[in-house]
Amino acid sequence: MTLARFSDAFWSEKIWLAENITWKDLENHPGGIYHPQAMHLLYPLPFAAVLLLVRYCFEHYIFAPIGLYLGVRVKVQSMAGHASNTTLEDVYRRGKCPTKQEVHGLSKKLDLSSKHIDRWFRKRRNQDRPGVLAKFTESSWRFSFYLAMFTYGMVILWQKPWFWDTEYCWIDYPEQEVTSDVYWYYMLELSYYYGAVFSQFLDIKRKDFWEMFLHHMVTIMLMAMSWSTNFVRHGTLVLVCHDTVDHWFEGAKMAKYSNHHTICNSMFGIFYVLWFLTRLVIFPIWIIPAGTYGHANSFGWSTSLIIQTSFLCILQCLHVAWFYMISRILYNALKAGTVEKDARSESDEQGSSDEDTNANSATHTKN
Repeated sequence: MTLARFSDAFWSEKIWLAENITWKDLENHPGGIYHPQAMHLLYPLPFAAVLLLVRYCFEHYIFAPIGLYLGVRVKVQSMAGHASNTTLEDVYRRGKCPTKQEVHGLSKKLDLSSKHIDRWFRKRRNQDRPGVLAKFTESSWRFSFYLAMFTYGMVILWQKPWFWDTEYCWIDYPEQEVTSDVYWYYMLELSYYYGAVFSQFLDIKRKDFWEMFLHHMVTIMLMAMSWSTNFVRHGTLVLVCHDTVDHWFEGAKMAKYSNHHTICNSMFGIFYVLWFLTRLVIFPIWIIPAGTYGHANSFGWSTSLIIQTSFLCILQCLHVAWFYMISRILYNALKAGTVEKDARSESDEQGSSDEDTNANSATHTKN
């Protein structure tokens, strides 16, 4: 009984729907149009598992050979000039970056200089860093998926009236049919984001790990809420707006990892312009208002609409923060003459000091 009361309270029409709209308006009937159903949000879960398997196969059996063919370097783990040390390994397993006090204590205990111990830990951290080939295959998968979803989204939305006039997002609402092409657009995108929440903990760590995790969770909640309330037309605009730029960034990284710097710089420039236009102009000026004020002006505000608007604003804040990071890359690129590093990449260790050179250290290239 308690569970039933919780379900009734959670799915309260006062929370989810605007005034004069009920769940019966969104029910499916034989011979009628298809309305999205909340229970269908479970369908992408097995697809997410399949997508992760497909990703594994593509990365290892397609993208890795392509990377090797293009000359992408295979990681060579080396501790040249720094022999394995059991005591230092034990300390490393407890913490990869020892404090000055710990380094001083180890120096006395092992009769080694503090500089030698610092170099050992720096090299040991570099040894655990992912290789360029791993980064190339990861970017290749993202590039392929993002490009495929952008292409599919543009193909199915090109003929939709709400793609050109956002007022159609709410015309005839809630009696708006979700066609099969739009249905699969949502299901495939949800499958990817379901899997991304899991795979992010296994992927190469980025500086914005938790920002990206927040992005994935907000995206899933937005898609779930828009699906449940049949805000699907507006949801497709949000999706295609985001899909427009991501493959350009991953393509630039692929070119960088394979040392095609001219292609990298060109793709990054296109990415920068598209990011500004889609994430800082189109999204906040047209798409967010179309989903909030467009619905509110016709049907009034609801708790669900307020929550979805808040999530859209969170996404916009992330867009601004990432644009700042991207602008730093562009600024440094203009100074150096090439795109040197993905500001979102994991912190790289520098192994080019004079001491390391004297110790025959391997050179560590920036991500």
